[in-house]
Amino acid sequence: MQQYGSMITEAQKAELKFLRREVDKWQDELYRLDAHPNVQVNLWVARKELRNFTSNLRMQGYHI
Repeated sequence: MQQYGSMITEAQKAELKFLRREVDKWQDELYRLDAHPNVQVNLWVARKELRNFTSNLRMQGYHI
């Protein structure tokens, strides 16, 4: 278990950035007229993965 308030690693930062971009991408896609057919499912999955990732980091004591 990490000390509370520890900084996340570079790999974790990269994954967090990627997951946030995925959520942003699918949110933008949701309102396009020619949206991807599975956009709602993809957005739900992206949000869930981001929530799980951040929750796990917080449980480990990281402050994000």
